[in-house]
Amino acid sequence: MPSPAFSSLARSRVFQATPLTTVLAVIGIVVSATACAETLVVTDSRHPVVAPEGVRVILLDEPDRIQQTLSADLPHDPQAAAALVQRRLGGPAGKATLERLRLAHQGVTDAWSLKLPRAFRR
Repeated sequence: MPSPAFSSLARSRVFQATPLTTVLAVIGIVVSATACAETLVVTDSRHPVVAPEGVRVILLDEPDRIQQTLSADLPHDPQAAAALVQRRLGGPAGKATLERLRLAHQGVTDAWSLKLPRAFRR
């Protein structure tokens, strides 16, 4: 025999699904899914884009460009070059560069995960 508390809940209109509450629940789910969608533009530095606010732009060649700036004007001696790169990365500007590099690689990974048919052709 069901408990009295369960019987009163079962009879309550609050817990009964009606067609209207079902439709409202579905609309809420669709709106939530749409609100979470992200707009991406995948391009490279040779094809610049001016995107509106809220649109994420992924530059596929950004990691290479950042690494080129890190390796610019390095001496031929490997030890001296390594020391210079360590100095470049040591300060606040270096930490910002590493964060830019991390975000650039994350962007390329995100674009790759979308399996865009033409994005990775050369």
